[in-house]
Order: sequence, then C-alpha cells, then structure tokens
Amino acid sequence: MSTSKAIGVHSLSGSDPAGYQRHLLHGDDRTYVESNCYSDVIIELLHACGYEPIAAFGHLVRMDFEGDQWTFFKPPPEDLESLFGVDIHEMQPYRPLPEQIAEQLRTGRTIIVELDSWYLPDTASTSYRSEHVKSSIAAEAIDVDAQTLRYFHGAGLFELERLRIVDGLALSLDRSCLPGELAASLEGIDFTAASLYDALAERAGLVPGGRDCVLQATSADARTARLLAIPEGAPLMRVHETAVDQRGRPLECARLANRGDRWRYRTTHLAPELESSADG
Repeated sequence: MSTSKAIGVHSLSGSDPAGYQRHLLHGDDRTYVESNCYSDVIIELLHACGYEPIAAFGHLVRMDFEGDQWTFFKPPPEDLESLFGVDIHEMQPYRPLPEQIAEQLRTGRTIIVELDSWYLPDTASTSYRSEHVKSSIAAEAIDVDAQTLRYFHGAGLFELERLRIVDGLALSLDRSCLPGELAASLEGIDFTAASLYDALAERAGLVPGGRDCVLQATSADARTARLLAIPEGAPLMRVHETAVDQRGRPLECARLANRGDRWRYRTTHLAPELESSADG
C-alpha cells in the first residue's frame, strides 16, 4: 500500500467542464432533469468514461409503491460490475480526504463522497447556504496543492477558470463556481474579453447583492507560478469570495490567486455611529 503524497493534477476521465456534454437523461427537454444524487452521479460518471448509463437502469421495472412513496432507486452494485466492470465498495477515510481522492484518481479510480450541500454552490436553488442536506458527489479531478476539486454532482460538471491579463501582464488566476442552472445563460461567451458579471446581468438579470471576502497570504505552487509567469514559491494574495445576487441567493463562489507584486487592497472602516448614520 502506497502512502506517498499525490502531487499535481489527477483526473479520472479528463473531462473539461467547458466542453462537457451531459447525458441525454439529464437533457434540458426532461420534465425532471435530476432524480436522486446517487443515481445522477452514476449516470454522468459512466457517461464521462464512455459507457451508456441507460443500461444500468433495467432495475426500474421492479419499482413499486411502498404504501406512501415510490421505491427509492439506485443502480445495484452487482449490475454495475456485471455490465461495466465497475466495482463499488466502501472505503475507510483514514487520512485527509483530498490526499486520498488524489491517490485513487492517480490509480484510475475515484471516490463517491457524501458531503453537506450547504457547501456546494451548484445546489443554489435548493440547499446551498440555506440548509444542511447530505448529497453524493464523485471526484473527477483534484489538485491538492492548488486546492481545486472538480466533481460530478447532480446533472453536470461546471467550472470557470480565467487568467486575468492587463496590458499583456498576468495579474491573477481566477476560478469561479456558479449554480448549474446558469450554465445555459453563459454558453458561447468568450471570457477572454467578456465580464462574467456583465454577462450574468445581461442574460440572466442577476447582479451581485452582497459579498463575503477573505484574504490570505500564501505562495505560488508550480502550476500557478507557470501561469502567472512568476517563480515557484513567489508570494501570492489569495482571495476567497462568496457573492449573492440581488435576492440574496448564492451567485458565485470564487478563488483568486493574485500576484503579490501587482495588487494592492484598500479598506475603509466606519465607526459604529457613522455606519448607522450612513445606513439611515
């Protein structure tokens, strides 16, 4: 058993969120795009790896009404192994989960993890930052050093990453997570020049209504250093932002890696009595 640290980016299928086409079972023409978190994850996981997930749902003919509800269905593990050679079994999370995910992806496997939807931006229309609900995700790619996880959840795979360049100089590497239902509104936009918030305002009628921002001094890993044209280990100012729209619903969860030699932040703090006057 290897206990060495997995370094760099590790991916299961190499799927790129920018061009990922979800399976027809999650098509926009469906009355109900999603079914349950586990089945939805299995559908996209099989689809991304080149299999036809419809074959895994023959068991639906055995569904019944259980007195007060329909049978809660999941693809049986024995069907997945028989049809696709996919073995699903429980594992022991005996060390930091990111390291264990990276180790499994490095060996061509993945981990389905049950997480709290409170922290999953793609559940903005249901539970994100509003209630604690268990939900299953499947890791597709991870970069432990860059603190980046790409995962299947619900009906798709979404990620936005931009290298901000001004006057030919790289200033920051921006990665944003948006609610999945906004994906259709952003299709076809060239973000090398376009503004994300301008696009959201124009196409979805959404504007930021508030923002929580945390600044952290850190250093550049190898990938970030290469993209920002700085030495590995050079100082960075990482910014973690969570924005809500004008109705208070989650809009964006962003992580920015800003070059330490090209950014400056200024804040203004008001005394309580001045703050009250300004609000009045």
